Amino acid sequence: MDTFQKLYGISRSRIKRHCIISPLSEAFLFSGLHPGNTHKGFFFRAVETRFATILSPRFSLFAGDCVLGLEGSPCEYIYLFGSCGGLPGMRIGDMVMVNKAYNFESFSDMLGKKTARRRIVPDARLSGEIKAFSKGAVKSFAGCATVNSFLLEERYAGIFKKTGISCVDMESSLVLNAAAYIEKKAAVLMYVSDIIGKKPLYNGLRPREQQRLEKSRRVLAGLLTSFIRMYEENPLT
Repeated sequence: MDTFQKLYGISRSRIKRHCIISPLSEAFLFSGLHPGNTHKGFFFRAVETRFATILSPRFSLFAGDCVLGLEGSPCEYIYLFGSCGGLPGMRIGDMVMVNKAYNFESFSDMLGKKTARRRIVPDARLSGEIKAFSKGAVKSFAGCATVNSFLLEERYAGIFKKTGISCVDMESSLVLNAAAYIEKKAAVLMYVSDIIGKKPLYNGLRPREQQRLEKSRRVLAGLLTSFIRMYEENPLT
């Protein structure tokens, strides 16, 4: 067994050209891709489907490594799918595509109030095709701050707003930078699961908000499922 298979639980040659980076708990949302076996590696789990490979890092901080390890594999397109926190003005269940991911990955830098950050953008053509395919279902393109502290993200809310950031997550910058490094096309699709400073996850959601959130998860996953299937039938060049 080589290193790749030890890490991912699957051989490199069995990776599909479409790869979804998502929590394992979300894999059931992609039933339209006809999921099959789930493989458990040391750091990542891989769900084989007919049209794509779903990869789930054990921890958010391994998302960049998950993408970096795909170098030399059949993977061509990478989609980050999951939840994000919205800044005030966003709503629970809003569906967004990231057009800029800002690197606020360092906990220590954020404690020191260092605010100058580099940004990375997804593949413009792939993101544009998904946006057009959604026919308005995806609310907007969004600037996203990638952080690793739920407490510091609240303290930085004002800075984020001034920078044009409207949502926060823990993976976007990692995934997009790693994808660019290995020359793969990547896009980020997320749904808003909490509102920073107003509706934190640890306070719970009202029944109507929970229903809206669950609907958004399924709609966004269904959109990505349909897009990948369409893409396989009519591939872009």
